[in-house]
Amino acid sequence: MSNETQVVVVSIDTLKELISTAVKEQLTPFEQRLKEALPEKPPLSDRLYINDVAKLLGGISRPTIDSYRKQGILPPPQYTPKNRPYWTREHIKQTLSRSKNGWKFDL
Repeated sequence: MSNETQVVVVSIDTLKELISTAVKEQLTPFEQRLKEALPEKPPLSDRLYINDVAKLLGGISRPTIDSYRKQGILPPPQYTPKNRPYWTREHIKQTLSRSKNGWKFDL
C-alpha cells in the first residue's frame, strides 16, 4: 500500500443513492424481526365515528345522532381506549335494516 491520496468524485445524487441503499440493507433484517415480534393490529378503517355516521345518514347533526342513540335507533357504540364512541358499518346496517322506519340510506 502506498500513502498516496486518491480523490474520488461522486455526484450528490449518487452519494444519496449509495447511502440509501446501505441504510435499507442494514434496516431490512431489523424491520423483519420487528414485524415478527409485534402482534398485528386490526385495521381501523372500518370504524365510523359520530361525524362519519352523521355524513352517512344524510348529513344529520351530532345532536340528532345523540338522539338516535338514546331512542335506540342506532346501536350502542363501542369505545376506543380514549373513550371515543364508534360503530362499524356492518353493525349500523344490521340495526337500521331492522328499523321500523324503513331506513332509506344505502350504507
